[in-house]
Amino acid sequence: MRPTTPDPDRHRLTPLPALGGGVVEAPPHFEALVGYSGDRRYVSFHLRLDGRPVVGDGLAERVGYHGPFQTWSHHPSVWPSLSSDASKGDPEPHVVLDRFTRRVYAGGGEDVRQFLSRAVGAPQPSPPLPTRPTFGELAGDGLADDPDPVRRAEFERVAGPRMVEWLDARPLPCPSCGAAVDAGDYGAGADGRPVCPECGAAFYGPPLFDRLAKVRNSSSP
Repeated sequence: MRPTTPDPDRHRLTPLPALGGGVVEAPPHFEALVGYSGDRRYVSFHLRLDGRPVVGDGLAERVGYHGPFQTWSHHPSVWPSLSSDASKGDPEPHVVLDRFTRRVYAGGGEDVRQFLSRAVGAPQPSPPLPTRPTFGELAGDGLADDPDPVRRAEFERVAGPRMVEWLDARPLPCPSCGAAVDAGDYGAGADGRPVCPECGAAFYGPPLFDRLAKVRNSSSP
């Protein structure tokens, strides 16, 4: 029997709900910015003890780039969803990107590893051409994983701001006053939490990965 593509929802992975409705989607070429250069449909991300992201696809893992991952995970359009703790308290939270739909899921480490193992042997579509403008076209996808640090830095310099522009345009209604606000219009409080420009309310605790880092650091000798 020909293997079928596994369904994340059936493997204890939870779609990250977007505050403006629907689910969190990753910006075009987000995975390339963090350091993924493969061609698999599903890619996972989690943090090492030193805070650097690990990128995996069921075939291999590598240490990715901290800056772009932190920019994404701390952005107001993503932060509330990670704060919802969709990993259900797992001590090793992962997020998984479906590169075909661009949807982001959360799950525990073992559940994600089993899911990716199943996905490796299944047929997969090629990631579709994005319908939105992409910063990859401007920066050049070939530079995303370039071993030359100068060329890699140039990729981040051009592509990074375009990821932020894409994230800033996401609708993010204020949970306190209900104002229709784009994510990029939120300010940042003294503790880093998003602050509504209309009512001044800050909301949500630290992102899931930050909470994990604090737990790990407090248990270190």
